[in-house]
This record gives sequence, structure tokens and C-alpha cells, in this order.
Amino acid sequence: MSTNTFFTYCFGCRVNQAEKDELDRQMVARGYIQTEDNPNLYILNSCAVTQKAEREARQLVHRLKRENPQSHIVVTGCAATNWLKKGEKLSDVDLLIDNQNKEFVAEIIDRRL
Repeated sequence: MSTNTFFTYCFGCRVNQAEKDELDRQMVARGYIQTEDNPNLYILNSCAVTQKAEREARQLVHRLKRENPQSHIVVTGCAATNWLKKGEKLSDVDLLIDNQNKEFVAEIIDRRL
């Protein structure tokens, strides 16, 4: 995986969508190429307003890892914050980033992955 490629998914409200759009801009500014075609990094901006929203995020994580085992998966947002608070480990997630650090997602990815 020589080229840094990524794709973002967003669950939830308009704020989450705006944050996703900003994150996409930050990732491109750091030299990543946005693509749906087998990216080596998936970023999920998650929601936890309902149990259904959290469940859908989990299901997507598992599906993405099953279909793209070589890809890294990063989850941020409210569901990620809840999972961190509960001490939950998701084997298919490479990095959980809570809401407190959401504005630094691109920087954290560069440092940790």
C-alpha cells in the first residue's frame, strides 16, 4: 500500500456531516487521495443518539474489515466516545478517537498509523 488512500463514512446529524467534510479536506491537504475503490484507510464519524446508530456503525466496521482486511479502520464520534468510556475493544478497529480529539483526527492518523 504505497499510496495513502482513504474514504469516510458519516452517521448522524448535519454537524457530523460538516465534520466529515472538514476531515476530508484535512486528509487531502495531508496528501491522502479520497477514493471508494479499495482505500487503505476507512474513517467513520459515528453517532450514538440511538442504539440502532451504534449498531449500524459496528456492522459497517465488521463488513469493511471482512471485505478489506488489509485496510485500517478509524472510528471517531459519539459511538467511539461511548466505546472508549465503556472500555470496549473492537478487534476490527485500528484506532478509536473520542469527540474531545475529533478535530485532530487527521493529525492522529498521521502519527499513529
